[in-house]
Amino acid sequence: MEYNFLPYSYRERRNKKKTYILNIVIIILIIIASILIYRIINLYSETKKLKESIKEINYSKMSSKIITSTDNNSDIFKNTKDFFQYAGERFKIENLIVEGKIINVNIVLSTKDDYEEAVRYIENNSYWNIIKLSSIEKEAEDIFKFQVSMEVKK
Repeated sequence: MEYNFLPYSYRERRNKKKTYILNIVIIILIIIASILIYRIINLYSETKKLKESIKEINYSKMSSKIITSTDNNSDIFKNTKDFFQYAGERFKIENLIVEGKIINVNIVLSTKDDYEEAVRYIENNSYWNIIKLSSIEKEAEDIFKFQVSMEVKK
């Protein structure tokens, strides 16, 4: 409610002050919103880079460090190394445990067709017998996992 006895210049200054404060608040809100949008875009690009780097990890590089031995069971290590080299070219190995002649492997795949290819390779190879084979599990989009336990024949 406006009072008629107030001078016009006073009312004008008060309106200018309100407009000035409102403009400053709007500018501050725009700055905060732009900073938040920048942070969200930055986080999205960082997570995208992390996902790409996880997909590009090559476990076959680790195989040369893990499977080296001068033990009497050199055939077991040779066969395991052959499997690891094959696996490094076709799919990723998340976990590999060798206990005597038994090899437990967690394999990460990008499609379900790769599952059939990996199982077919293990079955057709004369070095390994499949002891236990788990079904394929979908971890995320384009990421499938399964576990296989093999026994070295030779």
